[in-house]
Order: sequence, then C-alpha cells, then structure tokens
Amino acid sequence: MHVEFDPVDLDLVSDGLELGASNFSSRDHLRFGTPNAAQAMQTGRIGESVAFKYIIGKFGGTAVKWVNEDIETGLPYDIIVGEENSREYIEVKATKSRTKDWFNISTREWQFAVEKGESSALHMFC
Repeated sequence: MHVEFDPVDLDLVSDGLELGASNFSSRDHLRFGTPNAAQAMQTGRIGESVAFKYIIGKFGGTAVKWVNEDIETGLPYDIIVGEENSREYIEVKATKSRTKDWFNISTREWQFAVEKGESSALHMFC
C-alpha cells in the first residue's frame, strides 16, 4: 500500500515565540541541538497526532496504527498503514516553523527507511 498525501498547512499551537528568519533566502537560522527539549517533544507529539488523524480520515482507522500513541516506543517509525502483507511505515517530522525545509533524521531511522525501501515514508508537517 502506498500512501499519498495532499499538501497540508498545519497551524500548530504556538507558545507565543516567533522564530526570526535570517536575511539569507528568508530561511530560519540553522539551530543544532534542542534548546527546549520539552517543547520539541510536544511539537513532535502534536505532529504525530495530526498525521494520525489525517491518515485515518483519508484511509479509515482499521488499518492505521500510531505506535507512539500511549508512550514513545523508540521505533524508527511513528505510524503503520496497511495489513501485514502490504504495510507502509511512516516517520513523522513536525515543526512550528512555516519556513523550515529541513529536519534531523537519526541513523536508525535512515537505515530502516533504506531497508524497507518503498514501504517506508517520511512526512513533514508544518
């Protein structure tokens, strides 16, 4: 099963802080590390929740599983779509920035995506 996504512009809950854009191509400054780990975790959970609801709305809930719904599993994917013989594994990346066009991916996530090939997908929600 291959999951196709329509473009979605998500206005996530803001903590009131606006990240300033640089003068270079109107992109956010590259920041390394996690200046606020709690906020990063919350943004990730919100992104996974939004992605899960979107996928259920598009494909129905019987063949969709959010593996981190109750607790962070540490798996290299967040959502499974499809039955055993035709599964797609989705890793969700979320950001509060409307201009951020990059994201971090772990070695484990990359290796899993390579191993699964077309059965693996990365989706970024802004």
